[in-house]
Amino acid sequence: MLSQLYLQFFILLLFAATSYAQPNDAATTENVQAVNRTVINLYEAYSFEDGNYPATEDVLSHFTDDAIMSYISDGSLVTKPVAEYFEQWQKSNRVNGIEFLQEVEINGRTDIFKSVAHRISSAKFTARGQEESSGLAVISLQLAQVNGKWLVHTMLWQSLGEGESLPLRYRQKE
Repeated sequence: MLSQLYLQFFILLLFAATSYAQPNDAATTENVQAVNRTVINLYEAYSFEDGNYPATEDVLSHFTDDAIMSYISDGSLVTKPVAEYFEQWQKSNRVNGIEFLQEVEINGRTDIFKSVAHRISSAKFTARGQEESSGLAVISLQLAQVNGKWLVHTMLWQSLGEGESLPLRYRQKE
């Protein structure tokens, strides 16, 4: 009798554990797809060619009103409101004669809890002006679902330096 009770407890525990580990439900899958679309659309929004710089409103429409952009530069964390960052970025592109910029996601992973999402993304960028340059970066994006729309609230990235390679986990599709 005791062994039967243990067996029933084990089966119940196993059922609970496997139920928890099952793939996300349809609503979560839809949200993951929506988050991924938001990130891809953001990359496309700030890509440009022939010196046709992206409209500020188009880029900012992917962010919350109080979003921040952060990146690592020479070992220091630089953080700015997204509108300020984008204005300086546009000015820098013009001053440096950048006529083409494309950012393409290599790989990414999304985790969601209710109305909060985290996307870790690896991306390749290519810029052309008087010279061509390209590079790789790992980007961490936190998104919030606001009034039914997924928006980026924070974006933090680290570009790879010369001679550095992208770790395998950021290159392989999951």
